[in-house]
Amino acid sequence: MATYMPSPGLFKGADADPEATLELFTDYLEKMEKVFMVSRGYNPVTGHKVDWTSEEKRSEERRVGKEC
Repeated sequence: MATYMPSPGLFKGADADPEATLELFTDYLEKMEKVFMVSRGYNPVTGHKVDWTSEEKRSEERRVGKEC
């Protein structure tokens, strides 16, 4: 037998913070760009290494330099 569930009331949305959302989205895009760059290092079908462009190499060197 079903029980009665009272209504939680009117829906109240959270206040939007477009600047924070944009910052989070920008960070996400940068991370995904790095993930795709690293995952492109090997061809999954042939297993051969794929050479990175000079721009990708510089980007990776800067990233590794920051973490050290």
